[in-house]
Amino acid sequence: MTIETSVTSRKPCGFDVAQSSWKRWPALLLWSWIYPILKLGTKRQLTDDDLSELSPNDKCRQLLNAFESERLKRINTSTLKLIFSTFWREMLVSGLLILPYSVAKIAQPLNTVQWTDKRVKTVNEIVNGCQLVKMYGWEKPLEDVVRNTRENEFKSIRRAGRIRACNMAISFAALPIISLATFGSIWLMGRELTGSQIFTVLSFFSTLRAPLTTFLPLGLERLSEVIISTRRIDDFMNLSKDEDGGKDTDNTHGQDELAGTVLMNKASFCWDAQNQSCLLKDIDLHVKQGSLVGVMGSIGSCKSSLLMAILGEMKLSSGTSRCNGTFAYASQTPWIFADTIRENILFGKPLNPERYAKVLQICCLIPDIDSMAAGDLTVIGEKGVNLSGGQKARVSLARAVYEEADIYLFDDPLAAVDSTVAQSIFEDCIGPDGFLKIKSRILITHQIEYLPKADHCVLLDSGRVKGQGHFNDLLTSAEEVKLLYDLRRAQFDRAAQKRKHVDIVKEEVATESVMKPDEHSIVKEEVSAG
Repeated sequence: MTIETSVTSRKPCGFDVAQSSWKRWPALLLWSWIYPILKLGTKRQLTDDDLSELSPNDKCRQLLNAFESERLKRINTSTLKLIFSTFWREMLVSGLLILPYSVAKIAQPLNTVQWTDKRVKTVNEIVNGCQLVKMYGWEKPLEDVVRNTRENEFKSIRRAGRIRACNMAISFAALPIISLATFGSIWLMGRELTGSQIFTVLSFFSTLRAPLTTFLPLGLERLSEVIISTRRIDDFMNLSKDEDGGKDTDNTHGQDELAGTVLMNKASFCWDAQNQSCLLKDIDLHVKQGSLVGVMGSIGSCKSSLLMAILGEMKLSSGTSRCNGTFAYASQTPWIFADTIRENILFGKPLNPERYAKVLQICCLIPDIDSMAAGDLTVIGEKGVNLSGGQKARVSLARAVYEEADIYLFDDPLAAVDSTVAQSIFEDCIGPDGFLKIKSRILITHQIEYLPKADHCVLLDSGRVKGQGHFNDLLTSAEEVKLLYDLRRAQFDRAAQKRKHVDIVKEEVATESVMKPDEHSIVKEEVSAG
């Protein structure tokens, strides 16, 4: 009995050589998947928890059945083709999930931008605080911080440069490599190529070259910029809201309250809403309309924080606080921007010549402006580099006085000027008979010789009101105020006595210079004989 077997045969080609090696890839993938479990089993006995539970669609039997059904449909097909034809949907989904992450990791300059922002911010902080840096000798540590940040930025720049170089290389080499792979594979499979096929394929590849090698990288770069901008917007939108926690705090005009009044009742303030440690505790303060309130205390007694609380910059944690009207604020550290003196005083307000001239007079700025070539149109540098400390303080004070406000807050504006100028500013501007006499004024000062003229005085100590009332009443009840007043009065008397002594010496010198001839102005006569 003869059995005839017919075997479908095809012409062998070079593709069969590579097919034998491709069959090993599924086995290698399977081995890499089960190897950790086998390695763990050599150390101890495995339990059910060591094996991850798979979904019914991912179990081996289900996958094998799908593979077998596909193999029966396609006879004499390579294993690799069967795997792709069976699981191409799963592979496509996995690739689409991994592709955005891979693209974002490869083509994102996010780290570069983050390190650049950090470096610029650090350098700006060092430049702005260069005096403190030199004072405390922080040059070397801060230099190391900037250097480390710059090195990290360079790493990101080098990485981006390598990616950009690879992209340019791929852009030039993509067409030859793809053509070689395509036509080489066809040649290995033993198929014939015609000229029309070759030119058609090359034309198609040339059409795809520009979008894939030029426009796609540009799109990825713009995608990175979009991600950066989105993150910044997201960080801003996720900031905690500035809420007052339902406390009674208001900086507007009340219906039954006069503009220019401040009323605090057992008010406690802190800088951070999450931080329960309050700087100002149990503050009781009542500022009447048109009154002058003096605030005094030692250094670190939270005098400036009281003004910040009135301005609404601090969080009200307990009690009540009502501030009615608009504010004008002169800070302890003058803020000057790069522009003319006039613009620094007007600060965007329209020019009122009469009020402007009066403000210059009461702030003792006219002699300084007259000494400048361009007058009040003199351009001053950033932070007032070409002005003295007293001039900057008076310009900052003039800006606040020029503002039409209901409440004026002065944070020790007389400390940066000499006693004569300070007394003139107090009498002509801040005092009870000054330019702002009908306005509410809160003055923080260490020159307590001016406080007897105040309507109400507040003594702060460690964020608490230690005493308040008229200055003469505080002198009899607070020993600290009496000591401060005696010390300041003694300093004031010594300064006045010193000025009187200097005036006497100048008068004596002037008298002697008039009575005594100037030897340098007399030329001796030279006589020669012959």
